[in-house]
Amino acid sequence: MSEIKQAANDILAHPKVALGITAFFTSHLWLDYGEPLVRGVGTILGLVVVFMVIYKIHLEIKVLNEKLKDNNKQ
Repeated sequence: MSEIKQAANDILAHPKVALGITAFFTSHLWLDYGEPLVRGVGTILGLVVVFMVIYKIHLEIKVLNEKLKDNNKQ
């Protein structure tokens, strides 16, 4: 039993095995937590951009209406 435990420790201590295990668990953590977080942030930023574009158009229309009123007064 001791030889099996020693062999398992030697295998797990190898840098490539450690890298593989780390990459495997990191990818699963990314899929579980990172990807939904990035999607959520992307959605929020997208909504902010859409709101800002609509607000900019609203301000441009407001300025054009004021110019038209000024032209009609003259």
